Amino acid sequence: MVRNVTISCRLPEELYSVLAKKAAAQRRPVDDVIVEYLARHTAKPRSATPATRKGKRRLRKYLGVCKVDDSHAADNDRIDAELAKEYGRGLAGEEG
Repeated sequence: MVRNVTISCRLPEELYSVLAKKAAAQRRPVDDVIVEYLARHTAKPRSATPATRKGKRRLRKYLGVCKVDDSHAADNDRIDAELAKEYGRGLAGEEG
């Protein structure tokens, strides 16, 4: 069952004029034009398809998994130093 909710909002006069002209041209109430616009331009939640759910389950088992032989692989200072060396600069940006 669809339940309607009444709202009030302030519109710039120019915007209301455009909506009123469009409604008059279509011989419809301004409210209907506004509701149609909002319905057309509001994102609707997408329901997950069985294939999407299956794919997410398959992917989830790999999240957070990383096999690295280097015990310092997550050392950010070391990573920064190696990147700086590769780019020929020190960490402060001076040429090396």
